[in-house]
Amino acid sequence: MARAEVPQVLRSYHRLYADADDELLHYVDDKFAHGIWRNWALFSSTAHLLAKRARRTSLDLEIVDNAFALHPGTGDAG
Repeated sequence: MARAEVPQVLRSYHRLYADADDELLHYVDDKFAHGIWRNWALFSSTAHLLAKRARRTSLDLEIVDNAFALHPGTGDAG
């Protein structure tokens, strides 16, 4: 998927992304997903579980960093 499409597409894909900042979604795409659906599915599954455990309904930087930490070599923390 093209970088410019990421925010709109992801907001349709999962409710976790509904209120997420565009720049945060681009950050995840740049560091982890690279526009590849398989990578977004993996990230989304992990981020959803982390958000649920933290009783959050929207993606934030802490969830992103923790998801990256669970997938070594795929993203930069902080």
